[in-house]
Amino acid sequence: MTSLPAEPGAAAMAAEARRMIEMHGGDWDSLHAFATLHWNGEKFSVGTWCAIDTSFAPGDYGKIMEKAAFERIQQEPENPPYAYALQIEAHVSTLPPGSTAGERARASADLRAEKLHLRPGARECAEAWVADIHGRLWSARRFRGADGIEERRFPPYAPVPAPREFTGPLISVARVTGILAWGLEPTPAEQRMYDAVKAFRKKGGGANG
Repeated sequence: MTSLPAEPGAAAMAAEARRMIEMHGGDWDSLHAFATLHWNGEKFSVGTWCAIDTSFAPGDYGKIMEKAAFERIQQEPENPPYAYALQIEAHVSTLPPGSTAGERARASADLRAEKLHLRPGARECAEAWVADIHGRLWSARRFRGADGIEERRFPPYAPVPAPREFTGPLISVARVTGILAWGLEPTPAEQRMYDAVKAFRKKGGGANG
């Protein structure tokens, strides 16, 4: 089990998210990217870098990230990732305050059907998410046709922000890395999920692991 180095500050984590957007550089309609980030106690370095074709469905990203992450851990168990970065292009459609349950349901249906870009007022952005082994999440995004980069931070175990089909698996991969490679203690909910997966696999319901 790898010993934990001195924890990176919030500024270092935010800088990695911002760097991903600066690397995007307004190159719209480009491939998405996933990266393993390694922390030596002083600075981050990039380990594995995966370009992701945008023809993959959002639901496929979790498997792609998991495969890349754990292949990296197997290759260099003495230097596991401390965080992971995902950079995507997406459309943002904001519901006004006081929206009805029906309006929220229609927006969710449009998201699942990948029709968010057709909604009135939808805006395209390039967004980078960075999740660390503690479950903390940082975001940096730039809207198409606009200057400047917006930055956000989400504490551990906060409600998973949209788009959840990307951010949820990213956080999960980071937390599992923290538990398995860094020796962090799982929360009760994480332990229950882990036990359920083990039981499912023992009954032949999934891949061996």
